Amino acid sequence: DEDGVKNGIVEDDGGISEVFNWFVNGNGEVKYLEDEKILRINLTQNDNGQVTSAWFYRKVNLSKSFEIRFKVYLGNDNGGADGVTFVLQNDSSGFQALGSNGGSLGYSGISPSVAVELDTYHSSWYNDPDSGMDHIAILVNGSMNHTVNNQTYGTPYPAELDNIEDGREHDVWIFWFANNNTLKVFFDGIERLSWSYDVVNQIFGGNPEVFFGFTGATGGYRNYQYVKPYKFVVFEQSCIRGRVFEDLGTLGVEDVDVGIPNVEVGLFKDLNGDGKPEPNEFVETTTTNESGYYEFVVSDVSATYFVVVN
Repeated sequence: DEDGVKNGIVEDDGGISEVFNWFVNGNGEVKYLEDEKILRINLTQNDNGQVTSAWFYRKVNLSKSFEIRFKVYLGNDNGGADGVTFVLQNDSSGFQALGSNGGSLGYSGISPSVAVELDTYHSSWYNDPDSGMDHIAILVNGSMNHTVNNQTYGTPYPAELDNIEDGREHDVWIFWFANNNTLKVFFDGIERLSWSYDVVNQIFGGNPEVFFGFTGATGGYRNYQYVKPYKFVVFEQSCIRGRVFEDLGTLGVEDVDVGIPNVEVGLFKDLNGDGKPEPNEFVETTTTNESGYYEFVVSDVSATYFVVVN
């Protein structure tokens, strides 16, 4: 695919699939799989004490919204270890940034940074879930400790997952929404984490341009682990999407297949920060589709917006 602009979206899928666009440290390697037409970054072999980091050659600008999607394989031994991370970083080591092996997942010590971890080994010293289940979490500034991250940066506590060392590839989608400084993480199509924080100013010192990539490790236990990044899209304009739905169970939970079609929805700005839409700052209206979904495309990604059902 060639880079291009469509509906205010810069599509850069081709670049993420080029072997020579990645810098790899440690035990890993990058291969293009001709039969699948996809890149595979091997983060660990099925050996002990492995550690890898892989960084894309070009920085991403966090003043713009983006999404990245990748498949992840975490091995076929439920008693194995340790996991992988997706990382945004401006460490002084740049392309050479690499953490420790074992439960550090190749990420510990990389700072300033934000990471999404997929952890397959229970480390009580990092305050992993008491259940011992595999989990997905947000980490900051090279710290693996979930309690520290939650208390310092307001990150959500880890979301528990069923066994993900199941010999299968899993889909991970990560969205950054610049208009409200929100990071959302989906695992196998289900939203598992959402975190709103002024990442650019409070973590990256006001610099919105950061490296991105992956890390992974094994320690005393092991698994073969890799990622296959297949989509990277930067939004020159932010998309605000949602759904108007009936709550048939009156539980405050969206019911399946009861979206309301043909409903007029209005978009407003909140300029004074009072948490209310401003009548004089009306942007536009749209109508929900047959499944009840609506979408607005806005160019002012720094503004706070409200959606009102008319």
